[in-house]
Amino acid sequence: MATVTGLTAAAINALIAGRVSTAEVDVAETIVALASSSGAQGALSLGHAYRLDKLVVDHPCRLRLYASAAQRTADADRPRDQDPTGDHGCIAEFLMTNSLLSMQLIPPPHGYTPDGFTYYSIVNDGATGDVTFTLTEQVLEP
Repeated sequence: MATVTGLTAAAINALIAGRVSTAEVDVAETIVALASSSGAQGALSLGHAYRLDKLVVDHPCRLRLYASAAQRTADADRPRDQDPTGDHGCIAEFLMTNSLLSMQLIPPPHGYTPDGFTYYSIVNDGATGDVTFTLTEQVLEP
């Protein structure tokens, strides 16, 4: 079995040499006044390569992370019970409920994006209001 990563040879060498900081960073995003069953899209500056360790939300929601805005758009109509296919670019997908608003991500998803931005799509599965999500990440390549 082979492992495919998006890290460059230089980034891998820097990781091996211990020169890349892997301190945890919390990245939070708030979508203001998101109606129940409505969605929103945006972008997060997570770095070119990263590992996600934890997700905390304050509303039940469906949160998807993508490597590009185009891939997010192409996957927009995929039902919740269907896995992505082809070159989908979906880094991670989370279905958070009232009883699951915080999740330690084991195994942790790793992401790579060419421009350093990770594009998200979120659907509010709770009452209308502000929806905040916080990702705890380790930046592997800024």
